[in-house]
Amino acid sequence: MTRNPHENANARSFAKLISRARSGAIVAVLVAGCGGGSEVLLVPFFTFGFAFNGTLAGANHDVFLNLNPNAPTTATGNFEAFSTLRIDTDSRDVSGSYSGCTLTLTVGPSTGGTASTLIAASYSGNFNGANTIVLTPSSGTLPSLILTRAGGQTDPRAQTC
Repeated sequence: MTRNPHENANARSFAKLISRARSGAIVAVLVAGCGGGSEVLLVPFFTFGFAFNGTLAGANHDVFLNLNPNAPTTATGNFEAFSTLRIDTDSRDVSGSYSGCTLTLTVGPSTGGTASTLIAASYSGNFNGANTIVLTPSSGTLPSLILTRAGGQTDPRAQTC
């Protein structure tokens, strides 16, 4: 059987064409999501947890926030199962939503550990830069939480928050 000498070249050309088509489709979706205008599509990067370890309300505390968005590559969405807020040993499920740089969280009951009096029933929040989330409690008597990406991780993408 004689092989066509252009067979491999044709296969490579076809693969390049498919790759370019995929890239073009991704760009088209992103542009369409922006309305085709000059506004920036801001997609917060929630992949890593956010933490704080230090003085809060006059005592040392360990705080950790893990957010699990339902649509992590979009500018708006909701937080789903496995989103949690922990202060010291008090871990709680959270739900809520985000839009651009702002988010709202509703905090569930304690699921373990010693119940903390520092956790609010709900928070409004925002990204302060790419790697910090500021949560303001619904109750004016509780402290705000300023959390940074855990483990020294950073979001290198340009941000407008």
